[in-house]
Amino acid sequence: MDNSKPLLDYTALSRPVSRAEKLHHKDFRAVIVVGILFIISFITTVIGIFLHGNFTLVAACAFGSALFLLGGIALYQSIDNTIRLALFVQQNNLIYKEDVPYDNRAGIIFHEGRDKTFITLISATKQIFSEIGVYEFTTGSGKNETTHTFSFVKIKLPRRLPNMVLDSKANNTFGKISNLPTGLSSNQRLSLEGNFDSYFTLYTPAEYKTDALYIFTPDVMQALVDSAKDYDCEVIDDNFYIYIPETLDITDAKALQDVLSIASKLHTELVAQADYYADDRVGDRALNTVGTTGVRLKNRMSAVKIIGIIITTIVVIFNLAPLVISLLLAFVSMFFKS
Repeated sequence: MDNSKPLLDYTALSRPVSRAEKLHHKDFRAVIVVGILFIISFITTVIGIFLHGNFTLVAACAFGSALFLLGGIALYQSIDNTIRLALFVQQNNLIYKEDVPYDNRAGIIFHEGRDKTFITLISATKQIFSEIGVYEFTTGSGKNETTHTFSFVKIKLPRRLPNMVLDSKANNTFGKISNLPTGLSSNQRLSLEGNFDSYFTLYTPAEYKTDALYIFTPDVMQALVDSAKDYDCEVIDDNFYIYIPETLDITDAKALQDVLSIASKLHTELVAQADYYADDRVGDRALNTVGTTGVRLKNRMSAVKIIGIIITTIVVIFNLAPLVISLLLAFVSMFFKS
């Protein structure tokens, strides 16, 4: 582990929260409002039972009362986590934001869909990670509309590297060949030594396979297999992403510590290897850049696009056929006349 990076203090996430702290928290006003609505709904239910005997009215009011009660309890309990998280962020010099609009960043999970939002985002400047976040986007429409949620940890690298993706085989559920939202061209696959291919499929730009071997040394591969075999990862520009296909509860000290432990184990190996990288195609190490063919991987053409191209080609051929035949007949006619 890189000892130059301070460790996070997780004690704030498990400390007890006093009743006084809850009462003085801004969200407690919402608890009071929900509590008042519960009382009104409960009284209405009682009145409906004794005065009207209207089963439909009683059932509706009772259902409303139950919702307000459960909502109030959940909101009251959530204040604990809000207070703990605020203290955790303060003690560790972190920046915490909610519902952050999509910022047009590079990364394979950020390419697809619409309604892109960072549900939570924690930023750091003096840690082994630069960001932890929960990201959400939507694909499809109508009955086929799907909301996708990924959590991620971003590690800052000292140099820009070719775009490389490590597609974990452990999280490919329901027979899918990949859990990632974007397919990558198969001619970019690179097989590595040992049993690494049993855990990951590595994609790297076709012209940069030798460079990938420089980055993914046996030590780096072992760290990935030992720590991150359940997660997809990506090297893009000077960032290394760990993608987690679910919502990471950042108020859960153990869950957060487990994920950052993985980042810590990878950080040392990746930073050490990336620090000496330079793209020979650029010719000037001081530029800290990568050639144009190595900056981004190529996506696999989807079945929909392939079908579209075939249909378009057929339509064009059929539309042009009469014209081609007419020209041929005209040419033949002129030939015989001459």
